[in-house]
Amino acid sequence: LAPYAPALEVVGKGGADGAVAWVASRLAGDAVRGTLTVPGLAAGEYRVTWWDTGTGQPSGEATVSAGAAGLKLETPAIAGDAAVTLAPL
Repeated sequence: LAPYAPALEVVGKGGADGAVAWVASRLAGDAVRGTLTVPGLAAGEYRVTWWDTGTGQPSGEATVSAGAAGLKLETPAIAGDAAVTLAPL
C-alpha cells in the first residue's frame, strides 16, 4: 500500500496576481522534492521566494513563468516544512 499518499502535503491560497503556500513532508526525517502546480495565475513572470518557517527568513529565490495553464514549480528538498510566496514581477 505504500506510497498511499503524496510525500508532500500543501495548503495554499492565491488568485490571478499571486499565491502563498505551506509545504510539508509527510515522511518523518526524509527530505523530499516535488512539483507544485499553481493554476489560476495570470500569465507572466513571478518571483518565487521560499521561506524557512523556523527562522522566518528567505531560504531561496527564483524567477518563473506562468502560462495559460498556470505555473509548475519544483520544490527544494523539504525535510520538515517550508512556505513559498509567488509575486508578479
